[in-house]
Amino acid sequence: LVGTATDYLIYATMIANLGEFNGTRILSEESVGAQTSQQVEVAEVRNIPGMSGRRLFGAGFGIALSEESADTVDYYYWGGSNTTGFSIDPMDGTVAVQMSSCYRCRQAMMVDIEQIIDDSRLAQN
Repeated sequence: LVGTATDYLIYATMIANLGEFNGTRILSEESVGAQTSQQVEVAEVRNIPGMSGRRLFGAGFGIALSEESADTVDYYYWGGSNTTGFSIDPMDGTVAVQMSSCYRCRQAMMVDIEQIIDDSRLAQN
């Protein structure tokens, strides 16, 4: 599968809006709910270099739990080839996209990007 940064951003925005993009329903809310809720019991805890906290997996995304509250989702995420990735913050619908051409790299930049988003939200409050 090949796409652009804009494609990734549109997709993540559609998920953040519970299956709608620009007023058009693409996926049902139930489908988005299945993708963003734990589906794989075996993968409940997973340590990934550069990532902290518990990680769950839905039927479409990784689920990063808050370090402060194990029952609260911090963000949904996924990574792709050549160190691409995105995150979706369910608290405010913020989406982030990381694009790189670093083949076989193991950069965990989405964690840092999500922390910048969280810090920015705290600074505004």
